[in-house]
Amino acid sequence: MSRSYFLWLIRKPLLVREPLKVLRCFTDQRSVNPKRLIASLCLAASACLLLASGAAAQTTATWKALLDRGQERAHTGDLHGAIDFFSQAIKLRLDEPETWLARGRAYVSLARYRDAIDDFDQVVKLQPDRIGTYVERGYAYGQAGDFQRAADDMTRALRLQPRNPRALTLRAAAYAKLELLKDAVTDFTGAIGYSSPDADLFLSRASIYAQMGDHDHALADRNEAFKLSPKSPEVLVARGGSYHALGQHERGLADRTQAIQLNPNFAEAWCARGSAYFLLGDYGHAIQDLRRATELKSDYAEAKSVLAKAEQEIAKANAKPEGEPVAVAAGATPWAASLLLADSVTSLIASKPESPRPTAETVPEPAAAPAPEEAPAPQIMAKMTAPAEPVAPAPAAARVETPAQPVIPTPSPLTQTTQIAASKAGDPKAAAAHNVRGRELLNQGKYKEAIEELSAAIQAQPDLALAWNARGYAHLLLREYPAALADLNEAIRLNPKYANAYQNRAITKKATGDTSGAAEDLASVRELSGKK
Repeated sequence: MSRSYFLWLIRKPLLVREPLKVLRCFTDQRSVNPKRLIASLCLAASACLLLASGAAAQTTATWKALLDRGQERAHTGDLHGAIDFFSQAIKLRLDEPETWLARGRAYVSLARYRDAIDDFDQVVKLQPDRIGTYVERGYAYGQAGDFQRAADDMTRALRLQPRNPRALTLRAAAYAKLELLKDAVTDFTGAIGYSSPDADLFLSRASIYAQMGDHDHALADRNEAFKLSPKSPEVLVARGGSYHALGQHERGLADRTQAIQLNPNFAEAWCARGSAYFLLGDYGHAIQDLRRATELKSDYAEAKSVLAKAEQEIAKANAKPEGEPVAVAAGATPWAASLLLADSVTSLIASKPESPRPTAETVPEPAAAPAPEEAPAPQIMAKMTAPAEPVAPAPAAARVETPAQPVIPTPSPLTQTTQIAASKAGDPKAAAAHNVRGRELLNQGKYKEAIEELSAAIQAQPDLALAWNARGYAHLLLREYPAALADLNEAIRLNPKYANAYQNRAITKKATGDTSGAAEDLASVRELSGKK
């Protein structure tokens, strides 16, 4: 077959579309020429390959066009439209990991995490060494609440790239949810070391330190975050929590006040400061701040809860008989050393800060500290949420046994008024006066002077349970646990139905490691207050 005849054949559209007719034109003859038969077969095969390559090219072009349109929709926020285009592209090319990955990301943006995980599984099958897929699938697992698988995927990514800051950050968050706090700190430390300076990473590690009760390191990290972002209300609210935890209450309130000044519409800052005022016993200021928080955020359940408790305290104080402590009016600045405050920081993926959640087993009288509870672990997100920090006095290493007889420590040196009162044993009027003065000093944060006045009240009237309870509370704030237990035991012996004394003793017992004893006292509080 000549070259010119071959070119004529392939130029015929009909012959190109139907190669069998090309074969028939050579074979439908009386005699078959073997050379022409071989040539016709080669020509038919070439025509088939040409058709196939053309179809494949057309499929690839269509797939790419669908992928591009889907990405355009995703960039404009039309995620459902994007998923439709990605799904069409997947039907054309099941072997293209980019389409599965794009659709998985769209599912994540719609919070359809299980669908996203299925798509990421396909990417892993097609490209098992792709680091980013493990990170994105691990993130989806974390959002779906499967923190162990989230940590496992981050570990796979880190095997491929040990210095991946995002994988370290997200694994740290997963470890925090799994209560592996030391591992979480290690990963956050690695993320800080392998990435550019980031205030959120310091805040994240600080929240873990706070959960561990290491408030010095938590404050150091929050100071670093402040250096990087000095105008961030979230950083100031968080650092205020550390100051309160370390007993530096003026600085704590100053930070939260500055957060409010930077962003007067930041409801979480109002709630954080209001919660601090509440737990410091300044119910007037607490109500003002908490009301503002609920005005800014009408569905703010935490602020409403603390507001209700503060209003109850004001009502209770107005109904108290003479001799009982009264609620502090707005404008006063009482201090207490034992707080339970949350610090709102930007959450790990969602930009919405988590609200402060002050919690207490019961609402105590103004001199009582709230009972600390365990703090929630942070969510597995892109930016860490600072959990609520239990900041009760640090527990002693061993359980403190309750002394058989109450101890009445004699403050040294005694004030002149206390020395005079000591010579007036059996004088109820003098006892009541010293008791009132002692509680005023407690509200002012002058704990040693308060102990002197309350000791004078006890000297004047040894059966005054109110004074024993108040002095025990003062010792608790000074972390003098044996003396606190002795005084609170005596207050309860004198008045077995003294709910506030049980509350204070529960906190003291928990601080010394006697968790079962604390639980018993809290049960007594609930029984006496009529709560089941």
